[in-house]
Amino acid sequence: MKKVLLLSLFTCFGFVQAIDMSGKYLCDGYDTKDGAYTNDYVTLTNVKDHSYPEKDVYSYNFELKDSKGALQYSGFASSHGLNLAIYFENVKNNKDKGVGIARADDSIMRDKEGKFSHNTTFTKFYFEPVYISDGSESCKKLLI
Repeated sequence: MKKVLLLSLFTCFGFVQAIDMSGKYLCDGYDTKDGAYTNDYVTLTNVKDHSYPEKDVYSYNFELKDSKGALQYSGFASSHGLNLAIYFENVKNNKDKGVGIARADDSIMRDKEGKFSHNTTFTKFYFEPVYISDGSESCKKLLI
């Protein structure tokens, strides 16, 4: 009975286990203006002074290569449970900026040696109002 009651309380109040999204991610995506991109990197770094249980704040850095060369976007993100809100802007062109929303997933994996590790991913949708562009990307945390 206690297990059922505890499960009911977690379900009713919508408790969501927070995950630490800090790390480097390998991303593939599609932008409506620039087309497909692959093998680009997002780095999320937890800002501990502004993070709380189930609510985290991160610095955001996105490095990509396209036909124009290397681009870098920086910004910040905040998460609540598995949801992530992101603001970013081009380091060299502050008119090139946007917002995104992402949904994270975290599972536990076991390798050949029997060691456990997290498999953290997120899928993001973004919009850049000045360029009237949007897109989506899927990112997988690198195990470093």
